[in-house]
Amino acid sequence: MNTLVGTMDLSRAVFEGFESHWKSGGIWRPSYSPEENEAIKIIANHAAAMGMTAYQDLAGNAYFVFKGEDSSLPIFMTGSHVDAVPQGGRYDGTAGVVAGLAALKKLQDDGRFPPQDTVLTVIRSEESAWFNSALLGSRLACGDVDPKVLLNVRNHSDENLYENLYTHMTRIGLSPAELTIEMQGKHALIPLEKIGAFIEVHIEQGPSLLSSGHDLGIVTGIRGNARCPEMIEFYGEAAHSGATPQYMRRDTVIGAAEYISRLNKIFNEKAADGFDIVWAFPQIETPSGSPTTIPQFCKVQPEVRSLDLEVLKWAKEKFQTTAISVCGDLGLGWSDKNLSNILISPPSQMNPDFINQLEVISGMFNFRSTRLPSGAGHDAGTFARFGVPSGMIFIPHGNRGISHNPAEIMGMTPEEDPFSLTGGFAKAVTVLAEAMMKPLANKQGSNSRFTDGLQPLALA
Repeated sequence: MNTLVGTMDLSRAVFEGFESHWKSGGIWRPSYSPEENEAIKIIANHAAAMGMTAYQDLAGNAYFVFKGEDSSLPIFMTGSHVDAVPQGGRYDGTAGVVAGLAALKKLQDDGRFPPQDTVLTVIRSEESAWFNSALLGSRLACGDVDPKVLLNVRNHSDENLYENLYTHMTRIGLSPAELTIEMQGKHALIPLEKIGAFIEVHIEQGPSLLSSGHDLGIVTGIRGNARCPEMIEFYGEAAHSGATPQYMRRDTVIGAAEYISRLNKIFNEKAADGFDIVWAFPQIETPSGSPTTIPQFCKVQPEVRSLDLEVLKWAKEKFQTTAISVCGDLGLGWSDKNLSNILISPPSQMNPDFINQLEVISGMFNFRSTRLPSGAGHDAGTFARFGVPSGMIFIPHGNRGISHNPAEIMGMTPEEDPFSLTGGFAKAVTVLAEAMMKPLANKQGSNSRFTDGLQPLALA
């Protein structure tokens, strides 16, 4: 009997449950929302049917425990997130959660039990679109978030719910007051020392695997980024757009355009020298602008990503010096506060042993795999930065690998069944299931259980 059949049937059923969040042509599943709770409930119901026990931490991250042969060993953890960007796609994050559930279903149907306990996690609030803080759930789990983030107001709304994170957590049944105490002490919410491996499955969110024709991608590292959360702000002088002579204008949009042009040239030269660097200018704004007014203010948000921390530090310096140079040349001013508030999220390296292991397992099944970096941030990167041996498996997908978009698919074409027994998702599930069966090295430390200190899962 091919147990992949039942495994893919389960996967299809889970995604059918998620379809209730498809609204107006895209997924609507904000971080810390009733919809995110509903998605976790769907996973919880299927996990319970498989005999798994369910827990949560104070940040609302969910953990479903599949018993192995020896519960004293470090655990194998897998999973991802279920929140989506506004008008997002079906598979970003959710593919990794369902892949973990499916891999455990396959082992169970095969009559096999991993050497150690396996924990499927559903991590909250991975997307930065909602509360202006990326990878929030995994960073909370690892004790890496300033309590001030609880005051961040939610972006985007379908019900005028522009309230802060503290309020949204309370609304869905969590206790941010208790969480605040742990955040103030920078305490991890879970025993990181008990995690022997964290392996995350994810759609690639890009076209590299599609272009190369490989079955799977084995991630080597996750690019960090340099970005400006408050944007680079230029200021000039408002004046009538028709009556003001050109030589008298202090036009901030012209300054912003020059800033973008200069940085683009600088970054292109860095890439031509062989450095790992990609960049974008995802936002530009003219606050209080009007069709007949020379804009007094203009904001630009540059972003650079790289596997090299030194490149990110270099980019931060270029963000600043180029802004000052442009303003000097064009007679504009800049915001010192915004220019100094440039944040660097460091890159993360995946565990070399797991990279090799995932390659070997792929080869066992004659799956063609290739090593590649991840340009997007992922929860696996958070765990890796906190010393958890981590790895990632990428699934190729069609539509030019497009993601964060309703056109996101998981097959090679929109017509292809994403849960085909020969598709990328099924191959990733097969490799993940075999990885779960590998014994993990025992770690020195506490003999406590991973679930000590966690709460039974309770969703409002």
